[in-house]
Amino acid sequence: MVHECITVVDRTILDSLIAGPSSTQKCTEQQVQVFMKQLLSALKFMHDKKIAHLDLRPEAILLQDDHLCLADFGQSRRLVR
Repeated sequence: MVHECITVVDRTILDSLIAGPSSTQKCTEQQVQVFMKQLLSALKFMHDKKIAHLDLRPEAILLQDDHLCLADFGQSRRLVR
């Protein structure tokens, strides 16, 4: 059984994520490296717990401050073996 984890995110952050990146807001290479490490760490944690997300897409990756959060686990499954 997969348990849901809900993170409450400030509405203005959600609005900015939905609107997409603006031409004035660009990530540095260092920020991208940090976000990728966080994403890979989250995926490794899930896989170590035998959970597959199955719906990883940009809309399922939320950023708040400098922290990445995976969302939308509706398609996730526990792996058997």
